[in-house]
Amino acid sequence: MTGSAVDTPDWFGPQNFSNPAPVPGNGDWTGTLSGYGNVDYFRFSGQAGRSMTVEVTALDALGAPSETKALPVIGMWSLANPDTPAPQATPGAFNTSIFRMSRLNVNLLSSTDFRIGVADYRGDGRPDFRYHARVFYGDSVIPARASVRGGNALIVRGFGFGSNTQVTMGASPATVMSTAAGRLFMTAAGNPDGPRDITLTDPATGATSVMTGAINYGAGPNDSIKLLAGGNPSTPQGGEAQNPIRVQVLDANGVTPVSGATVVLSAIPAVGFSACGNAMTCTVLSDESGEVSTRVTALSAGTMTITAQLAPASYSPAKQVQTTLLATGSSLDLSLSSPSVWIAQGATLDVALSAKVLASGVGIAGRAVNYSITQGTGTLSGVSATTNASGIAITTLHLSAMAAEVDVSACVSPQNSAGFFISLQFRHHRCDWSL
Repeated sequence: MTGSAVDTPDWFGPQNFSNPAPVPGNGDWTGTLSGYGNVDYFRFSGQAGRSMTVEVTALDALGAPSETKALPVIGMWSLANPDTPAPQATPGAFNTSIFRMSRLNVNLLSSTDFRIGVADYRGDGRPDFRYHARVFYGDSVIPARASVRGGNALIVRGFGFGSNTQVTMGASPATVMSTAAGRLFMTAAGNPDGPRDITLTDPATGATSVMTGAINYGAGPNDSIKLLAGGNPSTPQGGEAQNPIRVQVLDANGVTPVSGATVVLSAIPAVGFSACGNAMTCTVLSDESGEVSTRVTALSAGTMTITAQLAPASYSPAKQVQTTLLATGSSLDLSLSSPSVWIAQGATLDVALSAKVLASGVGIAGRAVNYSITQGTGTLSGVSATTNASGIAITTLHLSAMAAEVDVSACVSPQNSAGFFISLQFRHHRCDWSL
C-alpha cells in the first residue's frame, strides 16, 4: 500500500480511562485514533465557577483538516466518575461551523481533577485518523484584586490561549499586553466595586472560558472601613478644620489594606471636602495603604456629622464610619489652610502659608495678618500680608536642609483695636526615611 499512513505511537504514550495522560501545559496537542475502538484520555485540574471549551479538529495523514477520516467526539468526566457514558459529551461529530471541528463547552461545578476523552463517532480507528485538540480554559488570576479605576497589571493562568485571545472583565474589555499558551499578561479595565467575571474568548473558533467572580474590584462584600482620625477642636465657620479626616479600608481579615476601593464622603449639614475641590459630596479611591484622607471646611455654624461610606453604589446597606465637627461663628476668626505638613528630612523647599480672616463665615478683605517663626529655622518671604477679596493672606516659608520641627505663628488684629489678636500656628514636621 504505497504512501499509506504509518502507525506510529502517540507522544503521550500508553493511557486508558483509569490512567489518563496529563493535558500538555499549553493545552494544545495532536494525536491519532489508531486501532479499532481506540479512545484517548487526558486529565487536568479545574476549579468550580469556571467554564471551558474543548476543541478537536479531524486531520488526514498529512495533517490537513479532513472530513473523510475520523469523526471526533468529546466526552468529559470528573476523575472520580466510573467508566460510564460521559456526563458531558458532544452530540455528534463536527457540531460547529468551523471546518471539521467538534466542540464541547462545559461548566465546572466542583474543584477537582477532570478527564477528557476523544474518540471516533463510529468507533473505528486507523493510522490516518489524526486529530488536533485544544483545551481553552482560564483557571486563576494574579493578583485577585484590582482598583475600581483599573490599570492594574494582571496575569491569567490556564490553557490554550492564543495571540488573538480577547478578555472582558465585568462589562469592560481589558488590554492584553502579551500572550503565551498558558498565561495572559494584561491590564485591568475599570469596573464598580465587587466581584467580577473574567471572560476569555477566541474570536476565530468561538471558544470561551468564563471565570465567575474571579477578580474583586475595590471593596469586597466582606471588607470593612475604619476611622483612623476624625477629632478636631472647634473650627471657625468658613474655615478649615485643623486635622484631616482619615479612614482606612481593610480586607475581611481586618488587617490587610485594600487599595482602589470607593469611599463616598458626605456631611449633614454640608461641609467642603478638599479631596474633591471643596465639593459638598466626595467620591475618592483608597490609596495603596487603604487610606482616604481629606480636609474639611465648615460651611455653617453648628455640629456637623461627617460620614464615610464604603462603596454604597455596590452594597446596601453600605458599611460606614462617622465623626463630628463643631463650627462656631464670630465677628473675627482666623483659619489656616493645611496647618500641619510633613516634609522629608534634609529637604530644601518653599512652603506656602495661607491664613483666612473670617467674620461669621465670610472672608474679610484688607486685613493685615502677621507671621513669625516661633520654633526652628526658616525664612519668611514677608512677615505681614494683606488679605485678598476672599479674606486670604499668603506668605512663603523657605526651608533649607530641614532637620527639625518648624513652627510659624499667624495673627490678625482688628482695626482700631490694638492689643487684641487671634493667633494660630503652622507646624512643619520633618519626616525621617530609612532603608
